[in-house]
Amino acid sequence: MCAATPASLPLSEAKTILGNYAWLDADSRVVFEALCGLSNNLTPAQLREQLPAQATRLGFPDVAWENYFKPANGDAGDLVDLLERLLAAE
Repeated sequence: MCAATPASLPLSEAKTILGNYAWLDADSRVVFEALCGLSNNLTPAQLREQLPAQATRLGFPDVAWENYFKPANGDAGDLVDLLERLLAAE
């Protein structure tokens, strides 16, 4: 979602898909909650800029953003594939 390339899935749909996911990592839950508080129309660059501020407004200033903003490895696939793999692992 925060990659430099356009997502293969609208952000609003990704938020809906992940809405019922049982987050295992507290930071990942914070990132998701921060994401939900932002507009669905932001570019990846705007998301990278605004997510840390949104998480801070939620009371979580210490998220390790480098873990979320580093480029995905070459075999990561598109957003739809990543969400399917995440949900299958649940």
